[in-house]
Amino acid sequence: MMQTDSLAEVANDLQGDALRIETEMSIYQAEALKALLLAAIRRNGTLALDLGAVTEIDSSGIQLLMLAWREAGRLGARIGIIACSDAVRRLLEAFGLHEMLRQCVETGESSAALALQTEETSRG
Repeated sequence: MMQTDSLAEVANDLQGDALRIETEMSIYQAEALKALLLAAIRRNGTLALDLGAVTEIDSSGIQLLMLAWREAGRLGARIGIIACSDAVRRLLEAFGLHEMLRQCVETGESSAALALQTEETSRG
């Protein structure tokens, strides 16, 4: 388990509108990741999440993703997943989050554009 105080380093890869998460997305990281995700959405207006390096995710991580989608919809922002690890893919599938799951591409492949638009988020 990674310590919370290292999360600034974990996601310091905030370049443009892409955010790479390089830690587990679990209850142990939830508070710090919540602040990070919400700040990134508010700052950028568009957020591409690279979850390709996430080695572990639990229901808290799923709740964080759902919160990010809701907040993006509320702000009229765009959000999408440009890469996800097998762990993320499996849990999105288990939770039936097909809108998020369809955005996942194999780590290392590129995604054309953010697939989830504000209108789709609002309808969900």
